[in-house]
Amino acid sequence: MKTDKYQIHEQSLLNKLNDIIKANFHNEQFGVEELSSSIGMSRSNLHRKLKMLRGQSVSQYIRQVRLEEAMELLNRGAGNASEVAFQVGFNSTSYFSTCFQQHYGFTPSEAAKNHENISIQIQHKSIKETTHDGNAVSQNIDKPKYQFPHIANRKSIVLSLIFTALLVCASTLYFTTRAYWQKPKSIAILPLELLSPDESQLYLTEGVHDAMIGSIGEISGFRVISKTSTRKYAESPEKITKIAEELGVNIIIEGSLRPLEEDSLRLQLRLIEIDEEEKQIWTREYYTSINQILELKGKATKEIAAAIDVSLNSDEKRRMAKSREIDTEIYKNYLRGMYYLRKSNQEDFDKGMAYLYKAIELDPAEPFAYAGLAYGYVKLGHSTSNSNDAFSKARAAALKAIELDPDLLEAHAALASIHLYYEWDWKSAEEKFKYCIEKNPSMVDVHYDYSWYLILIGREDEALKEHTIVAELDPLSPYNLAWTASLYTSNGMLEESENYIQRALEIDSLDAIAMLQRALLLDAQGKHEEAIQASLKLAEHFPGWKGQLGSLYAKLGEVDKTFQIIEEVEAWPLSSWRSFVLSTLYASVDDFENAMKWLKYKPHHAFIPWACGMPQYQKFADEPEFQQFIADLNLPPIQSQNQ
Repeated sequence: MKTDKYQIHEQSLLNKLNDIIKANFHNEQFGVEELSSSIGMSRSNLHRKLKMLRGQSVSQYIRQVRLEEAMELLNRGAGNASEVAFQVGFNSTSYFSTCFQQHYGFTPSEAAKNHENISIQIQHKSIKETTHDGNAVSQNIDKPKYQFPHIANRKSIVLSLIFTALLVCASTLYFTTRAYWQKPKSIAILPLELLSPDESQLYLTEGVHDAMIGSIGEISGFRVISKTSTRKYAESPEKITKIAEELGVNIIIEGSLRPLEEDSLRLQLRLIEIDEEEKQIWTREYYTSINQILELKGKATKEIAAAIDVSLNSDEKRRMAKSREIDTEIYKNYLRGMYYLRKSNQEDFDKGMAYLYKAIELDPAEPFAYAGLAYGYVKLGHSTSNSNDAFSKARAAALKAIELDPDLLEAHAALASIHLYYEWDWKSAEEKFKYCIEKNPSMVDVHYDYSWYLILIGREDEALKEHTIVAELDPLSPYNLAWTASLYTSNGMLEESENYIQRALEIDSLDAIAMLQRALLLDAQGKHEEAIQASLKLAEHFPGWKGQLGSLYAKLGEVDKTFQIIEEVEAWPLSSWRSFVLSTLYASVDDFENAMKWLKYKPHHAFIPWACGMPQYQKFADEPEFQQFIADLNLPPIQSQNQ
């Protein structure tokens, strides 16, 4: 039991807090930071104290004091709802009205009209009282609860229904997708061997390799393994049969490229069919100049299709026949740009973007360069970088590329991502995803992004199918394996998650997403100290993911350490990623005001629609401001599996 003296001290603290808040009603911006400073306590100490005394976060307590004063003013007839709202520090009458009704069970206008009836209604309101030992107790009433489908339902869908669908459909999906992918048209194009001692020409072999993957992927009778998964076999001593088994294909294309004088090259290709042993069924040798590469890839693709007895439809024939001469220097800059963009560090990324801008400087009407820029900016928009305008620049570049070449699928794919992650134009996103998949069923990134769209609208079985296709097209990607693991972790299927994470880390022990998912898995397994160590390692190698460590500290009750990380993140340059991390960290310590401040930051980060279903935000599901934020996302309605 607390002594009377201690109770008096606690009440004195609350009285001081009330006085400070009331003295600042005129200040709409008065919040957690200002109250902490005025009372002479750190944010973490004040947060912890109010949690103990009132079971509330600091921002919740401030709002309650404002609302209680509003009720006093309305009961005294000191003004109408709009006037009172501004008197107690609300800058929006509609938001004040929503908060008031949420708190009292009736509107401010009703309070102003009928004091006696409201006094009776207040007695029936659900209230929270706090005992002297700091425990909150509730009295329930028959008050209708707001149904919050885009959080409660969506969280249930994202974290539960996907794997309900998985359990129901697992055997069917296994056999149907296995049969689908084991048709004799699944192909892996291995990295081309550079027949030159000049390693500065590697960008050329990679560029031609990319072009062949894209061109062959546009044939509907083929499924082409992603470059991410074939990259490891550059100069590999593995037997062709072993490579085919690991990639799940029965056709391998390998070859070499030799740069020649005067910007010419020789391309050799060998087509191998794998049954119980390898069988070479086709070889070709092509001589061409760099400015004729577009014609070369179309010709080679048609000959490969003929060798495997795959017929082209009319649209595929049109696209394969489409050709134009491209300036050699411009195309070299484009290929160099894409070569560096696909590397993993910031220096190479910047170098790649510079090459693409150089290509545009040489010819402002070159669609490949604009498509490359769109890809680069979309990649930047998904990252932990400090860019604020990545998606807007990506959109401009993608639209320009499509204007110059309507058949350029890379630009359409970038635009699909922009619709989904930046514009929140759900209808256009799905239409563009479907268009890209129809034209090239082997575009891994399109299947991946489309799956997240499907998760968002509740079409779990289709989302699961898309994830399965991603895994088949890119079986050696630690990134995709790790995100698959996250779904298993969220649904308590920890053994399955561990298998995926282990596979991802075997491929790349320092893959950021695999390291992140390992920390989350360890926490889910109750191995909290190991989870902390894993999160520390992640933050050491990838400081942009330090928010994971802060959220974990908060979950384990070490909020002082969380606030230390908040201070570190606040020192980062202003960006959409910084705002996203700050929002989740403040949500972790129940600071609703600051969580919402940074959640609504513009331009928003790509993760925001999915972040709203994260556990940190679920405690805010009944908050009017959070509900309005969800409504403003204009999320597509949840769809049944039969639609």
